[in-house]
Amino acid sequence: MALGRWTSRVLQILGFAGLVVCLALAVALVLGRSFVAVRIGDVFITADTSISSGLASIDDARNRLTGGATSLDELVGSLGSVPANAAVPAAVAAKVSSVVDSYAPARDRYVAAREQARAALRYVEAASSVVPGITVPSGVNDALVAADDRLTRIDGALNGLRGAARATAGDLAAAATSLRDAATSAVDAASTLRTQVETLQGRLVDIHASVDQVIWLGTGALLAVVGYVALLNLLILWLARRRPRAASVAEPVVEASPGQ
Repeated sequence: MALGRWTSRVLQILGFAGLVVCLALAVALVLGRSFVAVRIGDVFITADTSISSGLASIDDARNRLTGGATSLDELVGSLGSVPANAAVPAAVAAKVSSVVDSYAPARDRYVAAREQARAALRYVEAASSVVPGITVPSGVNDALVAADDRLTRIDGALNGLRGAARATAGDLAAAATSLRDAATSAVDAASTLRTQVETLQGRLVDIHASVDQVIWLGTGALLAVVGYVALLNLLILWLARRRPRAASVAEPVVEASPGQ
């Protein structure tokens, strides 16, 4: 059935408008995908930077704790041949404060490393809650608990070293040994924590890749829908522009013959 002139015009207008809308939607989807990808990428870059800073803090804390052993050796060596049950010489007692103060930066970096490791864990936990198939490494919490325990031991050993300065030479030597053991244990715990934080960093990379893939798939699906609607509008334009075909052969006119 042939379309009327006004019906054809209306359909052409609607089809053309639909194509324009589809084109605008396609551009908006592509630009929107880029905008969202950049924003999400910024979040993951911030997380990665924070984790890298945490790794640097762990390394700094380990180096400082290891380096503190030198000052402890010098402190014990300054006791010389002082009997174990004798009072700590005033000159040696004066060095205790400097030794304790030398461990303060290491302790602060250790605390910073622990907090940044917890922040990294929160990043991964938040991301894994919205991305299916991503799990949080099970060893991170254990490493954080161990780090807390070693920090407590270091604080206790530092307080013990301060108190031993007012006691005997034997007490001071024992307190220095206790601090050395606590620092060594803390270095080992920091190494384990570093390994777990590196695992978190790798897990964030996997999450970022999964999120980016989901964004691409979602954008592609929406573009497919828009493309299908655009094809429908092209069909409307094609139907609206059709013209009825003229009859190629005229029907013969039958005239009545005389007597019929």
